Amino acid sequence: MRLKDEREKEGRSSKQMVTLRVNGDSYEVLIEPKKTLLEVLREDLGLTGTEAVCGLGACGACTVLLDHKPVLSCLTLAVACQKKEIVTIEGLRYHLFDIVYAFLHKNSMHFYSPYLFFLHYSLPKTWI
Repeated sequence: MRLKDEREKEGRSSKQMVTLRVNGDSYEVLIEPKKTLLEVLREDLGLTGTEAVCGLGACGACTVLLDHKPVLSCLTLAVACQKKEIVTIEGLRYHLFDIVYAFLHKNSMHFYSPYLFFLHYSLPKTWI
């Protein structure tokens, strides 16, 4: 606590200005280095489609694409995502029908799973 108090007295903050590219748009946000990508998406950018469920990376509800690969945003630091393309569930809005149809048509999915949506969406891009 002492270090934090000293920084505040001197007018310094531990926050960093970070530029994130989310769903094709660039955002500049002032964040604490320890803040997760999930927290920044929901609290700072207002993108609430990415869910905070378990906080441990076990459920997959916080999955986003980071450079076309599925990652758990609750375990990813936002500062590590600079200069990378981030796609949230909101960014897949035009592809969701095709993805849901593919799963339901094969009778292999009877529940909602963001992780499965992102995995399905990202596979063709990562295999090329």
